Amino acid sequence: MDTMFDEPQPEFQAKGPRAWIRRHGFGITITTLLVMLTFVVFWHRIVYTVRSGQEAVLWKRLSGTQIDLIYKEGTHLIFPWDQLFIYDLRIQTTDYSVPVLSTDGLEIMVEVTVRYHPESKTVPQLHKEVGPEYAERIVFPEVVTAVREVIGRYRPEQLYTLRTDDTQRQIAQRAANQARERYVAIDDVLIRRLGLPEMVQQAIQRKLNQEQEALEYEYRIAKERREAQRKDIEADGIVAFQKKVASSITPQLLQWKGVEATLELSKSTNAKMVIVGGKDGLPLILNTPSGPGQ
Repeated sequence: MDTMFDEPQPEFQAKGPRAWIRRHGFGITITTLLVMLTFVVFWHRIVYTVRSGQEAVLWKRLSGTQIDLIYKEGTHLIFPWDQLFIYDLRIQTTDYSVPVLSTDGLEIMVEVTVRYHPESKTVPQLHKEVGPEYAERIVFPEVVTAVREVIGRYRPEQLYTLRTDDTQRQIAQRAANQARERYVAIDDVLIRRLGLPEMVQQAIQRKLNQEQEALEYEYRIAKERREAQRKDIEADGIVAFQKKVASSITPQLLQWKGVEATLELSKSTNAKMVIVGGKDGLPLILNTPSGPGQ
């Protein structure tokens, strides 16, 4: 027997992605807004840009510094609870003023310029063992130690005329050898100025002036000696020439020269008398009257 009322039938439920989106649209919208808001708020903690000449190290909150991972140039995405540390591998310069005690106990102020950079491919080790302040922790102490070790060997007057090329090379080698063990390369250490005390500078300047005056005096003495030697040699040459000429003059030569002179005089229009066969065989020349009444 049929009942008066049929049992209620369940409503038809649509299936498919669109139906699911319609049913959960509000939740999806809220979730999307939260994700976008989180992305905007933590943008600087999520998106990192590693520029030219740089390398980056990832520090994870759960596992620490990633030693075997280096982020090269480009844009990188990380979780906001992690952090990326960027290191500049290009050559950097820093000026330092280092007080140094000389062998005499005088304080000398040495001003230097240091060129350095982190070693490539060792940035994770540098970050874990030293940190971003590696210039203050590694470069400065090693340069100060090297400058004091090398410059401290000299006296102030030696520093005044010191060849900076050799000194700079010694300082750079000493500092570079120590910094390399801590993943930092020191390319060069340039000495810009050696600041000596004013009194020491004046004393050294006076000493140098006196040395220059002494050298000038010695030069003048040597010059006069060379001039005297030159005059002695010149006099010896004149005497030797005179002796040679005297030894070459003979009576026959004198007679021949006398005859030549007589012939030249005979060609003159002036009145004269030439007597051949005079004393010593040389002709005699007598002046005759040149006109009436003479």
